[in-house]
Amino acid sequence: IPVRATRRKSRRIEEPAEFRYVPVWDWQLRVLHWFSVFLILVLSATGLLMGSGRFVYGGAEGFTNYLSWLRLVHFVAGWLLLCAAILRIAGLFLASNQFQRWYALFPVRVRDLKNLVQVALNYLFCRFDRPPHYIGHNPLQQVAYTAIFGVGLLALFTGFALYALYDPGNPVFRYFVMFDDLVGVQYVRLTHQFVMWIFLAFIPIHVYLSVRADTVEREGALSSIVSGGRWCRKGTHFEDA
Repeated sequence: IPVRATRRKSRRIEEPAEFRYVPVWDWQLRVLHWFSVFLILVLSATGLLMGSGRFVYGGAEGFTNYLSWLRLVHFVAGWLLLCAAILRIAGLFLASNQFQRWYALFPVRVRDLKNLVQVALNYLFCRFDRPPHYIGHNPLQQVAYTAIFGVGLLALFTGFALYALYDPGNPVFRYFVMFDDLVGVQYVRLTHQFVMWIFLAFIPIHVYLSVRADTVEREGALSSIVSGGRWCRKGTHFEDA
């Protein structure tokens, strides 16, 4: 994208004619995105510390409430992540533009399913022809983000199933206790920890896909989660435009 040094901020009509600016993500979604990233990192760090006896017992010698504070921070972050998930689900139906609604997140259209393989091959550098263009999420991103949202819901469910053990008489959490008894607490805890590693593995993949899209397509896909919009080449056919 051509840039020029100037002290005066240029107006939109003065931008290069080869590109057009398209608002994609509103400020609410961007705040939820970065807030969720922060919460996942907090949950992962506190979960690792709680699951490692070496850190717990090493800290307990000088600070007897070490584990209690870790558990408190973990629980609070879990409740906040649940609130963020509820707001994100509401945004699937109440978002300000079409790129944030549910049909742009799930590959339910036939054309998206047909383009899925081609987009995947381009991401893996197995094909070098121009892939189908999307302003919002392309089919591969739709599958990846839908899957990670499902993994996040599983993390919340298993987390609250473990949380219920501290208050088994609660009218809501007693149903989670029934699930613990059915599956087994150790298996619930193992699933909860396994989900954490899925998130930690997804983060570098997500960063790679974003950087790769910005590097190859040069349309501001990575910076859009900060600025809220993308620069799209005029004359390009976008599947979701």
